[in-house]
Amino acid sequence: MYQVFISSTFNDLKSERLEIVKTVLDYNCIPSGMEFFPATDENQWEYIKKIIFQSDFVLLILGGSYGSRDPTDNVSYTEKEYRYAQSINKPIMAFVRNNAGTEFIDGSNKSVDIEDYKKFVKDVKNEKLIGFWEDTNELKSAIGKSLFKRLSDTDAIGWVRSDWVDPELFRKNVELTKDNEELKKRILDMDTSDLAGIDDLSQGDDTIPIKYYVTYYKGDEWLREEGSPVSWNEILCSVRWKMMIGVNEVSLHEIVEHALLSKKFVSYGEGKCYIEGLEPFITTLKTQFHSLKIWSYDVETVESPFPYQEIVWKMTPYGIHKTSQTLAIKKE
Repeated sequence: MYQVFISSTFNDLKSERLEIVKTVLDYNCIPSGMEFFPATDENQWEYIKKIIFQSDFVLLILGGSYGSRDPTDNVSYTEKEYRYAQSINKPIMAFVRNNAGTEFIDGSNKSVDIEDYKKFVKDVKNEKLIGFWEDTNELKSAIGKSLFKRLSDTDAIGWVRSDWVDPELFRKNVELTKDNEELKKRILDMDTSDLAGIDDLSQGDDTIPIKYYVTYYKGDEWLREEGSPVSWNEILCSVRWKMMIGVNEVSLHEIVEHALLSKKFVSYGEGKCYIEGLEPFITTLKTQFHSLKIWSYDVETVESPFPYQEIVWKMTPYGIHKTSQTLAIKKE
């Protein structure tokens, strides 16, 4: 079963969202969206990012309203959801109401909302193959066709019922988990003799050989520039405090994006901005720092009404030592 995140404005599309949920369920998928969010003291945007990250697909529905804005950056939650899903390479199926961007069904007369909505619609049309709809029935039909095509040809992970898991496979997984714990203990206790061969790896002040792009909004247009070169040590030192505690995949994306955006902006989140090419960049970081014995990972169970497992990345004792040496003030 695959999880589908439904992204749209809410008040003007209540009936449409209800029908979309039914359509998603008809295709044996799990719908997720604001209707299903529990009461929580977690930051709203952080929780939304976590749900998008856990989802296999994102449905973006634009119907004629820009929607409520996040007060921290004045960008609508719908646009932020789209930008975030795009930055982590989630498959996005976008559907735009015919004439959306010229006729506003919410009756908004705020010129800033109208202009921002038009720009958002234009961006989506330029970046994605999209579907158009006039009414709810047409929208349901378009979503059904798109889901069928996606589900017929996908490598998404999805979810599996616990009673579908082979007991023998589960037993082997438990044994492998124990073996993994033992190996991690050995890694944590390693001495310098265990580090043979890492001198041949790119590290330290070497430049990370992966390109990324900074996309930001300035004036009345989106601008895109190649990101500044960055070294392994720059990233390592920027994320050290969070990595000492341990972060999940969502938080890892956030702190690395923060570090890269800080190369261009004085403070993270200055205006509308995000990183393109973040996923391959972070994959390279994980592979390299794990090979250098600086980062390690574990699989932890998150307790919730629907418990799930997630990967948590953490800096090793050796990694903490190396980072401290890098930042320590040398005598003159």
